[in-house]
Amino acid sequence: MKKIINIENFLLLLWGLYFTQGVFVPQGSIISRGILVVYLLILFYYLIKVNLYESLRSSYVKVLNFLVLILSIYGLFSIIMGRGSELLKAIYLSLLPTYSFYYIIYEKQLSENWFRWVLFYCALVVGIQYFYFVNTMQDMLIDDEEGYTINMAYNIVALLPLLWFWRKKPMVQYGFLVLVFLAVLSTAKRGAILVSVLCLLYFVSQSLKNSTRRQKFGYFLLVVLFVAATLLLAKNYFASNAYLQQRWESTQAGNLSGRDSIYRLCWDTYINSNFLELLFGHGMRGTFRLIGGSAHNDWLQFLLDYGLFGALVYLCYWIVFIRTWLSDHEAQTRPIVGTIVIIYFMSTLFSMSYSAMQLPACICLGYSLAERQRRKTEILSS
Repeated sequence: MKKIINIENFLLLLWGLYFTQGVFVPQGSIISRGILVVYLLILFYYLIKVNLYESLRSSYVKVLNFLVLILSIYGLFSIIMGRGSELLKAIYLSLLPTYSFYYIIYEKQLSENWFRWVLFYCALVVGIQYFYFVNTMQDMLIDDEEGYTINMAYNIVALLPLLWFWRKKPMVQYGFLVLVFLAVLSTAKRGAILVSVLCLLYFVSQSLKNSTRRQKFGYFLLVVLFVAATLLLAKNYFASNAYLQQRWESTQAGNLSGRDSIYRLCWDTYINSNFLELLFGHGMRGTFRLIGGSAHNDWLQFLLDYGLFGALVYLCYWIVFIRTWLSDHEAQTRPIVGTIVIIYFMSTLFSMSYSAMQLPACICLGYSLAERQRRKTEILSS
């Protein structure tokens, strides 16, 4: 019973209940708000716990601390000025879970079986989200910028880092890869489809790289089978999906859902700002007030909302994040971090990333940081 009733599973339960609002818990009810408050309190508790230990404050944690601090200050001003707290809440739900699982996994050294179970649990939660939105928001499906596609596609892609815990079961890995790719394809979210393709290529290259000569042959056959099955299923799905065909034709015609106009408007708005706004931005959600919506690009949104100062902080965050990946030479953790970097760095270019990191990716990042720190501790103590 103790193996089931523990803090890591409790966090998973709270996350699952909150992100499936409308199914098990009434959306926007006092129950869902209570779940959110408890969840955030636990996340902040572990943020403090991590920072109380000097040995756990790695380069990534330090730059993440600074990013969270800056965004919290801007968020506080946003609340004081009556501009709402929704974006700040999304940022906390995106960035804080990494602290919690970093600390928990470092202290407990959870087994790989737990992570394998988490993959199916998170897939279940994402599946419930997907079907809930499909069944309740049909009127939004015609618009790629609204509705379930903008969120659900990246929620599905976020499951991919957990597949590395099934490296000893390649049939499970590749079977799940097919399902993930087809699910992302069904959303017709072009950015997420591109990200999933890049992740799949990275997945295959790393699988071949970290295998013996005999294993390489088996992986090669699996890849051929995987590609053939995926192409066949995708072709049949594409032929029966008018919406997906329309999105493909629109892409071929150079239609980027107006992003080119949005990017130009964001840049023109930024360079025409006054000196203080150039340096420190227009405040959290400034982009929404100035252009009437999201920038669909983290870098432009940082420039408009947080100015050059904020954009430089964000750049430093990504430099340290990528260095954390490239400096990790362990076959056990390097591909996990690499997959997360691909998903969320690419997302910064045509979507939202800093406020949209999903729990499965946070768990995997926390695991990688914990294993990295554990190895460093063992080296110092030997």
